[in-house]
Amino acid sequence: MNPLTRSPARPSIASVRPGRHRTAHRDAAGASALVTWVLPESVAIVTPPQEGEPITDWLRSLRHQGISVLVSLDRAVSLDSTSLERCPMHAIRCPLRADVIPPLDRTMTLCAGVLRLLRQGDRVAIHCDALLGRSALFAGALLLWTGHPLEEALELTQRLGHGDMSPAKRAAFLREFQGAVAGAELTGAMGPRRLVG
Repeated sequence: MNPLTRSPARPSIASVRPGRHRTAHRDAAGASALVTWVLPESVAIVTPPQEGEPITDWLRSLRHQGISVLVSLDRAVSLDSTSLERCPMHAIRCPLRADVIPPLDRTMTLCAGVLRLLRQGDRVAIHCDALLGRSALFAGALLLWTGHPLEEALELTQRLGHGDMSPAKRAAFLREFQGAVAGAELTGAMGPRRLVG
């Protein structure tokens, strides 16, 4: 039993190898969301709503697949509180331009927030636009934050990262992020990065 969440203990995130498991749900109205689990049953990258698709239908499709928190890196998708309450789902909005490397401190803060949610038992989905560039980059940073090796983060962004950012820029960011995480660990500025003690 996990004393933090009063739920059965799950392995630490760092002990779970990033996966390739995908799920999809299509409701009666035809709304669907493709979910690619990065860390099985914990963290996923999801496709954005299709053009013209009601946001509530898309959120319900995510919720049906077990997602309880959506991290939105997309500047265009409007997540109104009414739609989120109907599903029910929580959202973290962190809009990023598609072609810009996010600031390290902002990425570290977002990783720490997502880890807190995972410890509470939430299942988190990350989305940007259909090309998955920012989502894959943040998922790679989250892997590093939770103790996975750089090679796994690079492989993930290579496999899933498309869009306006070049593979070389993504790799350079992840290397720099890994250094920032290591520096924060050395100074004691970071708390524990494991999902379960």
